[in-house]
Amino acid sequence: MTYNRLTKIYFVVFSYLLLSFFISFHAIAQQKPTDIITEKSGIEEFKQSVAKAISNEKEKLDELKRQLSVVEETQKALKEELSACAIQISARNNLLLLPDTRIKDLEEARVITQATLASVTDKIKKFEQRAVTVDLLLLKTAELFLLNESQLKEFKDQNPRTEAMQSIIKELQVLSTLFSSKKATLDKIQQIHHNNIHEFNLSRKALAELIDKFESQIQLRKKE
Repeated sequence: MTYNRLTKIYFVVFSYLLLSFFISFHAIAQQKPTDIITEKSGIEEFKQSVAKAISNEKEKLDELKRQLSVVEETQKALKEELSACAIQISARNNLLLLPDTRIKDLEEARVITQATLASVTDKIKKFEQRAVTVDLLLLKTAELFLLNESQLKEFKDQNPRTEAMQSIIKELQVLSTLFSSKKATLDKIQQIHHNNIHEFNLSRKALAELIDKFESQIQLRKKE
């Protein structure tokens, strides 16, 4: 699978996840135990809502894990690109050290380096956009976790507890575990994005400095 194909999959999946996060827990997060336990039908409906939320969150967690695999798969290609870029920078720096390098060769090397810089800069922007998206998912996951924990506490505080309420408590605990797992998976994805941003920024800086050296050398040669 190519890097561009993986990138396209990434944006489609995360766009879906971001939208679905805003509605996945809404149905049960707004309900209070005191509103539910007044009648049996209310408890049954709430249990069904929780069960549906668990099913949905499991699917989303599985999708996040698949997405983590996709992001990890791209790292090999990105590392190869960074390695090639470093070799390119080293070779062009050596070109600057040769006293008989023609101005035409320096200008051609500058143009190629500028193209490489543009490509690296574009990738950094994409990494930053992805990091923003993951930040939003992390924020929403944290909100849902806190809502669930608040609701779980309210059910635990009910006295006496019926068998149905005990069942709901166990299912809300499952939801908390799912939210925690989602956060851990998102954290891993985010760490990869931040590392990519850091590494490509180093290359961008080196490329920009190299272009400045070409500019200076070309100007000097033209004065000779």
